[in-house]
Amino acid sequence: MDKVISTLVLLNEMLLILQCLQITFMQKLRIDKYVVGIIIVNLIVYTGINYKIIPAFTTCIFYVTVYIFCYYKFKLTMTKTAFKFIMAFSLAGCIEGIVAFITNVFRRTGSESFILFLSSFVAFIFAWIIWKCLPLLSNNRIISNKGMLGMVIFYGLLFVCVLIAYYLHFSVGNIYVVCALIFLAIAFSCLYRLEQARVEIEKKNYELKLQKVYGGAYEELLAEVRRRQHDYKNQLGAIYSMHLTAGSLEELVNMQKKYADILKEDCKMDSILTGCGNSILAGYIYHKCSFCSNEGVAVDYSIHTGQVECCFAIHEMIEILGILIDNACESVLIQKRADKRIRLEMKEEEKIIISVSNPTEYIPFSEIENMFVCGYSSKGENRGIGLSRVKELANKYEANIKVSNFWYDEENWINFTVEIVK
Repeated sequence: MDKVISTLVLLNEMLLILQCLQITFMQKLRIDKYVVGIIIVNLIVYTGINYKIIPAFTTCIFYVTVYIFCYYKFKLTMTKTAFKFIMAFSLAGCIEGIVAFITNVFRRTGSESFILFLSSFVAFIFAWIIWKCLPLLSNNRIISNKGMLGMVIFYGLLFVCVLIAYYLHFSVGNIYVVCALIFLAIAFSCLYRLEQARVEIEKKNYELKLQKVYGGAYEELLAEVRRRQHDYKNQLGAIYSMHLTAGSLEELVNMQKKYADILKEDCKMDSILTGCGNSILAGYIYHKCSFCSNEGVAVDYSIHTGQVECCFAIHEMIEILGILIDNACESVLIQKRADKRIRLEMKEEEKIIISVSNPTEYIPFSEIENMFVCGYSSKGENRGIGLSRVKELANKYEANIKVSNFWYDEENWINFTVEIVK
């Protein structure tokens, strides 16, 4: 039975080394005839050494075989291959050492052969987990060089403390406890980093989804602008030829003014393209303005932003814009006004400022406060829909929300402004 367990221990150690080679070379190893050959060579060499059939120095055969395999498999220079080769075996030794520290606690409660097998198997699983987590961590901005250096220094100091405790003849039980705590700290750190990476990936995937949804609207806007540019000469020709049908100078001026106003209204969406440097945001604004226009609500807007890089994720900024625009649009539709219009302003300077306004009766400050309470509805007019979510996002990133009544075009308007720190 012990011979079988010894063989399984050798197999686990070989699989651990292969996992560490994957980690240091950052390439996946597939099970092929070469990998199987290396495993067989390892089993033959170490079995022969254990039974004293061949001398111990013949382990060099195994190391040379693995090095040659890595050189031809990963196609690096001999120096880089040697460096990563040494790193892989060092990593395997570190993992085995950490696991051995912990499993040694159980040596008195079970057979030594089984403990060795358990230790080698746990080491292999630990290396496998590192390999699975590594792509998630390395492909995200979660682990910076500075952060990684801090982690290495921290755990290095802990390990030095363990060695000092050992040489100062501290009790073995206490040393095992410290080692177990180090192992748990490393494990929880990896899990925490992995969770951060998962959240970051979800955020990126959501932004890619938005790119697909509103990228089409952006392309539609580009196509519309190109169409109008192509038609530019025809429009100029129509304006220049009006003097042929106008009966007087005053009539010519009126005709040109009316025609220019139509062109201005027809082309006002074009400024979104030049005013917004973020294609996802530009596509969304164009989409919302088109939606409002179809509902019979005119949107007067002023957009002056760049790439809009700040603490807010782009989908959260779109969420704020959507809530504010929808609320303003619903408000003017409910009022059944003849002149249905809202205003949207967005600019980027030291802060990113989003401002949406709409005409309404004067709203006292006490009612404005209630608008941000979840589920609030005043007189069935749904003025507070989503504003609690805006407040939640603002609090999350320490953004400022300002709400005010102001007089514009001989009537009262209400303005919602969100100021985002870059």
